[in-house]
Amino acid sequence: MLAIAMALCSALAWGTADFIGGMAAKRTALPLVLLGTSLGGMVFAALLVAVSGQDMPPGRDLLLGAGAGLAGLAALSAFYTALAIGKMSIVAPISASGTAIPVAVGIAGGDPVGTLTAAGFVLTVGGVMLASREQQEPTADGARTDHQRSIPLAFAAAAGFGLVFVLIARASEASELWPALSLKAASFAAMAVIVLTRLAAIRTNAEGAAQQHTAAVWMPLLVVGTLDVTANATYAYGATHGVLSVTAVLASMFPVVTVMLAHRILGERLITLQKAGVVLALAGVALLAAA
Repeated sequence: MLAIAMALCSALAWGTADFIGGMAAKRTALPLVLLGTSLGGMVFAALLVAVSGQDMPPGRDLLLGAGAGLAGLAALSAFYTALAIGKMSIVAPISASGTAIPVAVGIAGGDPVGTLTAAGFVLTVGGVMLASREQQEPTADGARTDHQRSIPLAFAAAAGFGLVFVLIARASEASELWPALSLKAASFAAMAVIVLTRLAAIRTNAEGAAQQHTAAVWMPLLVVGTLDVTANATYAYGATHGVLSVTAVLASMFPVVTVMLAHRILGERLITLQKAGVVLALAGVALLAAA
């Protein structure tokens, strides 16, 4: 039961981080957003490692954590690019399908799948996909945006997110915190290189941010980083002390959290399919907990 609670905590933290990060990305260049969140996460993870006193795990675990960081960066880049050229109603459900990867890995590794567990999988994944949908709105002339280019990117994001779930679980067998640190260190290093090589292209955004209140611009990014590390650590605990396939499905409920926050804080209207998706996802959680 504790593993299930940790998985749900990770969904809450990831969903909140996505909401805050999405708001920040509207006014700051994406490379700077990813750089700031990686920095905040790296500092927070280093503090957790120092306070916990955990021994450094084998180098293999640190490498797996670093790989998860790079896979996560690639997945987020594909996800946000897909959103920019497509519709959430198509991109989000496809991206949420990446849960199938850790589920398949867990079942192949011997995770038990009873009737309640299978039903919980179906309800939770289906609920997340429905809750992630947005109402499609026509353009001013009644035409729809062409989504064809966004679909391959959404599938790439799904594969990346699924790979991150597997890598974090594999990297955290000896420690939940050290791999989280290596994950954020790798993503920060990668983003630092990207920002430096693309400095001219994003200089306008950086100057615009500098003219605003620095704390108002960068503090949310640091918060996102701490939330992401919290999600990584709680998911790692759930995956290593529970059943990987179940933990991954529960942790993948983060889009539901993002949608609900947008509804409550931004006043975005929930369509009938989204409300049904939330109910189905919660029903799936209940079945997985009962199993």
